[in-house]
Amino acid sequence: MSRQNLNYSASEYINNMQKILLIGSPGSGKSTIAMELGKYLNLPVLHLDALYWTPNWERVDSQEVGEKLHKLLQQEKWIMDGPDPENWDSHFQAADTLIFLDYHPSLCIYRALKRLFQFRGSSRPDLPEHTVEIDWDTLKGIWYYPQAVRPLVLGKMRQYQENRQVLIFRKPQELQAYIHNINTKINCGQNQKKSQQLSSDFI
Repeated sequence: MSRQNLNYSASEYINNMQKILLIGSPGSGKSTIAMELGKYLNLPVLHLDALYWTPNWERVDSQEVGEKLHKLLQQEKWIMDGPDPENWDSHFQAADTLIFLDYHPSLCIYRALKRLFQFRGSSRPDLPEHTVEIDWDTLKGIWYYPQAVRPLVLGKMRQYQENRQVLIFRKPQELQAYIHNINTKINCGQNQKKSQQLSSDFI
């Protein structure tokens, strides 16, 4: 699996990134990155934790989840974060871009704890109301994510890499550089379009 060539024009970025699936450990920043990419690429952001879970992390009935998920995946454009392994195949099949935030668990634990204090006494906007996000099991899950989940993610990415953009970032700085590159190219494309429009007005 190789990273996407960054030498796309702005229109090619947008045309090639219509259905983006974000994968990563809790605390990797999936929701924040989804909102950031959604803003730059003008894509609706779908936080799947709110689909799978009710307040206090009670699991939503699988049939209800399946029906709602099917409708969401049929939409023309989206960014999804937080896919459940039970439904990985349907997510991977529907996406045109796969992004894996392959960060060290210590960073993810730090971010998760920081977020816990940030939203203490309130709910995160991407989670069901009154949801308690961090507990001991969650922290253990983050720590053992590289051994327990990472190999499965990489296996699925290899399985579905054909005709899809596959992006793996191991440091937040790599991802931010990539997003900055997208934003720069989109802004350049918009400025070029304005210049062409101004030129045509004088013809």
